[in-house]
Amino acid sequence: MTARWLGPRRLVRSLADNMRRLETTVPPLVWMVAGGLVSWLIATLDLDVSWLSDGRGDLVAALAGVAGVGVMVSGVIAFRAASTTVNPHDIESASAFVSTGPYRFTRNPMYLGMALLIAAFSLGLGSILGLIVGEVFFVAIMTRVQIRPEERMLASKLGVIYEQYCAKVRRWL
Repeated sequence: MTARWLGPRRLVRSLADNMRRLETTVPPLVWMVAGGLVSWLIATLDLDVSWLSDGRGDLVAALAGVAGVGVMVSGVIAFRAASTTVNPHDIESASAFVSTGPYRFTRNPMYLGMALLIAAFSLGLGSILGLIVGEVFFVAIMTRVQIRPEERMLASKLGVIYEQYCAKVRRWL
């Protein structure tokens, strides 16, 4: 069997097609776990960071974890109060537009909470490099395969209202 050279344009198109297939098919919790695994793998290669090893890192990790859970739960509560779905695989059945509670500050508090949990995990491992790589991985993959498709659907459903909201509230922070 001979390897076939795709060329740069066909390679990019092939990668883009594969990313489109991932859109909203993998649950966000799976991506969060993957981000944690990336952090853990990097942490095994990372040098010891002394300020994280003397107990302060555990405190910062705990605070990040509590903040992450709090942000996620407040996002779920806001959705439940509006009687709309929190299921990221059923975005078409969203029955209400939520812009209250944590949605006044971030368009994606549940995903932001997950990012904070990855940060807590990485800090608990004492790995700054793991924190950076895990967060970049999670934010990039979630933005590409989950958030952008959700935004497209909301923009088509809500039009100007959603555009105004996006102009006022940032995607992450």
